[in-house]
Amino acid sequence: MAYDNALKNNVPPHIAFNKAVDQAKDLTYRSMFDYSTLNKPRYLQNAYAKVILQFKQFPQQMTYLLARSGYEWFDNPSEDQIATIREHIQRERIRYGQDALQGADLDAAVAEQLKMIKKEGRDRLLGTLGMTFLFAGATGMPLFSVGASVVEALHAAFSDDDEPPLDFENWFKNWMAQTFGNFWGDSISRGVVTQASGMNFADRMSLNDLWFRDARKSQDEVTAFQNMIINLLGPTAALGVSGAEAVKLFNDGYYYRGAEKILPAVFKQPLVGMRYETEGVLTLKGDQLVSQSDISAKDALSQSLGFAPEKVSQRQKANIEMKTMEQDIIAKRQDLMNAFFMGFDSNDAEFIDKVLNKITKFNQMYPTYPITGEGITRSIQTRYRSRALASITGGIPLNKNLMFELRDMGYYGD
Repeated sequence: MAYDNALKNNVPPHIAFNKAVDQAKDLTYRSMFDYSTLNKPRYLQNAYAKVILQFKQFPQQMTYLLARSGYEWFDNPSEDQIATIREHIQRERIRYGQDALQGADLDAAVAEQLKMIKKEGRDRLLGTLGMTFLFAGATGMPLFSVGASVVEALHAAFSDDDEPPLDFENWFKNWMAQTFGNFWGDSISRGVVTQASGMNFADRMSLNDLWFRDARKSQDEVTAFQNMIINLLGPTAALGVSGAEAVKLFNDGYYYRGAEKILPAVFKQPLVGMRYETEGVLTLKGDQLVSQSDISAKDALSQSLGFAPEKVSQRQKANIEMKTMEQDIIAKRQDLMNAFFMGFDSNDAEFIDKVLNKITKFNQMYPTYPITGEGITRSIQTRYRSRALASITGGIPLNKNLMFELRDMGYYGD
């Protein structure tokens, strides 16, 4: 195409060929990026960083592509930049055996070049975002999570005290499906190509989690930090985690799942596809996510090729979001129970009153899972019993039925 376009502009064939080759190289590097060592940032070039951060070059390149495209679209070039363009035009003509331009011809070439730069920046940015929307939908667009976090923060700041917290992404996907129907609503939120094909392109094509992967909420801050480090370290750390998970699955008797976990993707994905087709999509406990009758041969084939069926991905995502909210509610309930015990134990009446106000608001938000007076009493009694047992065993709570068998292990610590 570049060759034909050059010929149409009356460029000699041998020059048109060289221009086409250079343009093909340029487009390849612009779209697929240059992963050579010389093109890596300094902080990615040392021996350890090249291994640990090997998959962080793509986010860096893609972020630069989007930012640079927007800059070229809206930038007003300075005199120095215009002078650089003049020099580039002249060098390029000399390189391809053409005469240098002078005067008005050179000014016209510079103006045309500036126009092309702006147009190319616009087309590149809008084209990239447009194709991302088609494949991954609104939730796959860059910075969607940032916008969602802002909305959630505003909701937390200005909503009534008796309103539960907002998971904006979950609300957005459900609202789209309820408003526009399952297919069109999911097409907006997850991508029309994903919905039409039934293959999960959305998670593969998403630009929302370039730098930080989306993961299930951690149980505490320490686990959250550990998961963040593992995700940042990329495949090197993930390989070790997968190996440990495979060992655990083998020890628990899940040999087939353990093999899936440790095998390379080229062997793993066909095994998962066959499992889906023969038994449906089940959890380790045997709970059914998607029945075998709902898994078609096309779904199994797409899984074998590395693209999870969209119906499976949607079910898993919805389950993760529900489980995350459940964990938040349970953690908040437990925190209130802990706070009440602290006030009771220290005989702080003012603190207890504040906690009771929070408990009242919690019960209004979750009337089906309230904190009752009976529950508080039972919790206090359990905590005092645990404290008494811990004082006997040296500060660590042990199962009272095993204290006799374990007592000799702590002899040297007395």
